[in-house]
Amino acid sequence: MRQSVKRRMWSRVGVVAAVAVGAIGLSLAPAGATSATGIGHAGVDAACLYNFSALTTASSYGTYAVPAGGGLITSWQADSAHFGYTLQFELWRPAGGGQYTLVGRSSAPVTEAANTGVHTYPLSPPIAAQGGDVIGIWCQAGSGGGLSDGGGAYQLSPGPVPNIGDTLPFYGYGGYSLNVAATVTTGQCGPGLTAHYSSGFTGSGYDSGVWCMNAQGIGTYTQDGRIAPGRIIKVGNILWFQADGNNLRNSGYLNTANGASSFVQTKPVAATGKVTSLT
Repeated sequence: MRQSVKRRMWSRVGVVAAVAVGAIGLSLAPAGATSATGIGHAGVDAACLYNFSALTTASSYGTYAVPAGGGLITSWQADSAHFGYTLQFELWRPAGGGQYTLVGRSSAPVTEAANTGVHTYPLSPPIAAQGGDVIGIWCQAGSGGGLSDGGGAYQLSPGPVPNIGDTLPFYGYGGYSLNVAATVTTGQCGPGLTAHYSSGFTGSGYDSGVWCMNAQGIGTYTQDGRIAPGRIIKVGNILWFQADGNNLRNSGYLNTANGASSFVQTKPVAATGKVTSLT
């Protein structure tokens, strides 16, 4: 991700990342064991009879929320159930007052034939999530089930697939949990480094990666197997980020107070958009 931020700002907040990385001796390779955590529940479900988005806030199956610290959602799962259905994975962020903001989704709906068991769908690129984000689904009209017994699901009023950035009210639909699960991956950085996960949305797809930073906010950024010197600087409510390497170059900002954001990437491909997550 790359944002056309003011060069004077960068000159004030730090030296060039490539020089800083060399000076502190960081390796340009993300080291450290990864950890995968499952959230949600993919199980046999009841009816899902019209277009709606839905999420679960409490369930006898466990949490549907991303753990504190966030991570990368690398895959999601659903059970085909007795009816078969068409659905799309969604990631929602609490916005207060019973409202949630859509911050992530799978690239396209999938259709599952009835009685074919649990299906797993990799997310490539993965979706970066913040702690407290909640997984959900959108279910197409005429499909058979998206809910399973246990817990309390909150469903949106009927409507088409929402857009990234939409903030919508959810209404209580007690006694059910969603038929959706996801895998959250964390711990991609080596000793002494903290992992920060970021996603940007260009309007047609995601641009996600992992920042491995030391206490001064200097380290490396990894995206789709490419790695570059990088840094994250906090000034007031604004997180500024920049990666600058031979095959990966991007920068941008996220205002943590109001959600305003932007990024621009020039390598490996040109892309602009909004930041949906930066932990």
